Amino acid sequence: MAQITNKRLGELIQALFRILEKYPGGMKAGDALAALAATVTLTEYEAGSYESGRRFEKIVRFATVDTVRAGWLIKNDGIWTLTGEGAKALKLYKDPLEFHKKAAQIYQCWLKDHKKSKTGLDSPIAEESDLEDESDKSVSVSYEEAKEQAQEKIDTFLHAMDAYAFQRLVAELLKAIGYHFFCTGGFTKDAEAYARSQESKRIMLVDSAKLVQLWTDNIPRLSDQAWQRLPLTPIYFLTPEG
Repeated sequence: MAQITNKRLGELIQALFRILEKYPGGMKAGDALAALAATVTLTEYEAGSYESGRRFEKIVRFATVDTVRAGWLIKNDGIWTLTGEGAKALKLYKDPLEFHKKAAQIYQCWLKDHKKSKTGLDSPIAEESDLEDESDKSVSVSYEEAKEQAQEKIDTFLHAMDAYAFQRLVAELLKAIGYHFFCTGGFTKDAEAYARSQESKRIMLVDSAKLVQLWTDNIPRLSDQAWQRLPLTPIYFLTPEG
């Protein structure tokens, strides 16, 4: 990050927040990053590449770690959503450098409390721990990217499946659990309102991310033939501390 200033990081995240403000329900991370790239003018450094992808996306993902800890941004199943606190911060800290510093300050407070809870010691964060903190952020970014890429490939597989094959897949899953109401393309507001009004009847809205969770949770209860309809293999990561 040496070739990008804190002010520039603040500018990028402010621009990202302005985009997310227009989508109260959140945006897919990839769509949000693409929209941001189309909004700002990338420097030569930002437009460069790492082996794992364009540098710009890595820079933005890395910078959002502070804002998530600050409670300004929520990342859930690859969806980025601006919180009410994030919208307030965008209006309150208009200067990009001040905006970035405030998010970093909140992150450092969280980090100090987190380390205190682990060690039981109330000591300042040592300068030599900076590399460790940077490593933790890198792990967090790599983890979220891996989850998003996996979900994207699964979504593509599910959307390419014909309707009858999808029905059979759902039927197999329903043999293992007692829930229904599936749609990989999302739900209308009327459907969501109806489901909420019927909570006592155990109606669950299941999008593709939830379908994957239910499927993997119930793999031991699926027959080999059923598993072949959506052959997922769990791969376990050490979840970043939060």
